[in-house]
Amino acid sequence: MARDHELNFQPSPQFDGASFFPPIDNPPPMPNGVPGPQRRVSRMYNFSLSSLFKLKDIVSTNSQIKNPSRIEVATSLLHKCGVDVSMAKLGVFKPTMLFHVMNLRPPIPLNTMGNANCLFSAIAMTENKISLPNYVGELQKAKQQLRYQLKDMNTDQLATHAIERIKEIANIMKQDAFDMYFCTSLCTFGSHKIDFGWGTPIRVTQVKQPMKNQFIFMDDPSGEGINVLITLTEADMLLFQNNKDLLEFASPVVQSLE
Repeated sequence: MARDHELNFQPSPQFDGASFFPPIDNPPPMPNGVPGPQRRVSRMYNFSLSSLFKLKDIVSTNSQIKNPSRIEVATSLLHKCGVDVSMAKLGVFKPTMLFHVMNLRPPIPLNTMGNANCLFSAIAMTENKISLPNYVGELQKAKQQLRYQLKDMNTDQLATHAIERIKEIANIMKQDAFDMYFCTSLCTFGSHKIDFGWGTPIRVTQVKQPMKNQFIFMDDPSGEGINVLITLTEADMLLFQNNKDLLEFASPVVQSLE
């Protein structure tokens, strides 16, 4: 998980990092966000360093936020583009909720095995809330609230809280009151440096992504900027890929095999 969304407090000294989630009889299923047989497609886009600086400048100039992270500004832009697609289809604004994955290393040790993470969410109930400065502010507020909720928990309580958040998401999705988006970052994981004996990879991605309305950030192999794998329904992608804000700040990644 990128350092943009790490929690900064100390682990229990009794925890050795060998495991995180306790065994449960009926684990909650991860929601896939796609009712019905809608076909999903994925496209990769690149945010250059210059584009990220421009986005940060827009946020800083129009708010009290002076140092937004690259993941915060890119997430907010992609979320706005997704909402634009929804409004084009529905003709009206629908309340929206975005869930972001936060790494729990720390507070738990860095050598912990498994998906040791928790979700925080940012909500926009009105159209003005999806502007870049406003939504970056909502993301930062949501992260701070999660830090406050978890700061005094022991490791067992952290695991329980993370599982309960998954259950909450599943319940919210059943109500269909929000357009739902999911986001995570694999930046700084060093995926492009992994060598299994054939040399370093020319491209890192996911073979299949079953969840719609999802943004997965990854390092650009060049070391500059970031890539994002965007998964939407096929119909939504046709609108999304022509969004003027998307095309102003991000460009499609076309991978050469030569």
